[in-house]
Amino acid sequence: RRLPRLRGHRHPQPLQQPAQLPAAQPAALTRAAPPAGSPANNLISKVPRGALSRQTQLRELYLQHNQLTDSGLDATTFSKLHSLEYLDLSHNQLTTVPAGLPRTLAILHLGRNRIRQVEAARLHGARGLRYLLLQHNQLGSSGLPAGALRP
Repeated sequence: RRLPRLRGHRHPQPLQQPAQLPAAQPAALTRAAPPAGSPANNLISKVPRGALSRQTQLRELYLQHNQLTDSGLDATTFSKLHSLEYLDLSHNQLTTVPAGLPRTLAILHLGRNRIRQVEAARLHGARGLRYLLLQHNQLGSSGLPAGALRP
């Protein structure tokens, strides 16, 4: 049996202008990622203050392939995510490690950004950090100071 062809159905087009993560998110998420088969690139440039504050059970957050910059994240963006274990911020435009990382974070993916130096203080809150992925950034010989990765 053949399925009828849908008339007037169009595939969603990618956003043309930088966007923000919506401020109101459902409270019971454990994983926030693009749906399977959809492009990760949503052109998100900012996570508004409080947008993730109700996501206390969120364990994985995928924000890769966007337009996030340091000014699009603040010290409270991830601080209320008390269950967060995996954070993917790869393929953005970050120049520093985000502030306010939760202590439960085990994997932080920051590959393919514009990070030149890792500030030790930014990592000290993430006491559970086991993997820090920094490949294809602009780290020089002084980009990872001694003691930056100590708990």
